[in-house]
Amino acid sequence: MMKKLALLICFTIFISHFYAASQYLYNGHVFPQLYYCSLQLKKDVSIDFQLRLSGNDSIELINGNEKIDLQFSGKNGDSLKYNFPVFDAGIVFIKRIGNNLDPEIIGYYFTNYRHINIPFSGSSPDDVFINPSEPIPVINGQWRIVFSPNTKDSSFGLGEFESNINDYEENFSGTILTSSGDFRYLHGNKNYDDTIRLYTFDGAHVYAFIMTKQPDGSLKGTQYSGTWAHEDFVCTRQPGFQLPDAYSLVKMQLGKNTFDFVLLEENGWPLSLNSKEYAHKPMLIQVMGSWCPNCMYESRYIISQYPDWHNKGLEVLGLCFEKYDDSATAYRRIAKMSNDLKMPYFATLAGKASVKEVFKLLPEMEGDVSFPTLIALDKNHHVKWIHTGFSGPATGMAYLQWKEEMEKEVAELVK
Repeated sequence: MMKKLALLICFTIFISHFYAASQYLYNGHVFPQLYYCSLQLKKDVSIDFQLRLSGNDSIELINGNEKIDLQFSGKNGDSLKYNFPVFDAGIVFIKRIGNNLDPEIIGYYFTNYRHINIPFSGSSPDDVFINPSEPIPVINGQWRIVFSPNTKDSSFGLGEFESNINDYEENFSGTILTSSGDFRYLHGNKNYDDTIRLYTFDGAHVYAFIMTKQPDGSLKGTQYSGTWAHEDFVCTRQPGFQLPDAYSLVKMQLGKNTFDFVLLEENGWPLSLNSKEYAHKPMLIQVMGSWCPNCMYESRYIISQYPDWHNKGLEVLGLCFEKYDDSATAYRRIAKMSNDLKMPYFATLAGKASVKEVFKLLPEMEGDVSFPTLIALDKNHHVKWIHTGFSGPATGMAYLQWKEEMEKEVAELVK
């Protein structure tokens, strides 16, 4: 009898601890840790994501297979503000009690350089209705994507999608690669109106892809970029479809093999390839911006390799093209990026965020520059290659292949 009583007590304690671990106490109210949230771009278009709260003033945003730790930055009454790492964006939310015993949260996403707020709301998982009986379209495989089809602005992408037929919460996952970079971790589901919906929300990317399957097997839909832009697209199955070679999109002009720029650093000192930090050393130059998510992922990889590369004599310089007209604000954004990424190499303001500004600083180049663009120089500062765009971890094999190529290319630079 005593053994049974002891076991019952232990089980009760375990359950109470398990329950408590899934709760969050705030202002005398108990709230779940996990919320299913919806960012409302327009009346009938939203982006799904999850927020995980904790008791130590931190929030984890779950964007499909990606988890992002948001940084607490302030409180105003019942409103709490959290910033995304690197980017000049964040969320503000209010925890509140709904009409029933289950709490809800409301708030908004803000992006400072666009001066836009987008509302969102969230409910605990118990309040989310999922219908497992609905059939899920199979969209596995590679798709050739044409954005803005039949227009002068049309461009191409490579979609890699997967149907998760055994996951009732997330029916689809994947990513879309373009010549300028990828759309990170896409995830989504089939809606009640038979539309296929893929989303990504990481602080800089705020995208919803709403599409329907056509009788011929193609997919047609609209891509929504936050509340500020949208464009139509068409997907057709095309196994083996490839984007243009990323090393072929930007070249040096005929007769040019190096750069002759001079920048003034924030302290007023001139910076060029002849500066003592870079003279007679092989280099990587990043054309980037603190607002650019693909630049962030490229930087993270370079940072991970930098100790080894630097020991072999390689230097890295980040040329940042920023969204702000005010140089003081732009420098602050670059400093936050460098601090959040723990960047061991120097990055400085090089101009406004536009292709025109890139060519103004580096007129020796020609072609389709994008953010990021990575330029390799030998120890004489002759350009060896230029790589445009970046395929990050969400692209799987493409990312692994890029890392393998980069290790070989850098090995050649530092020989």
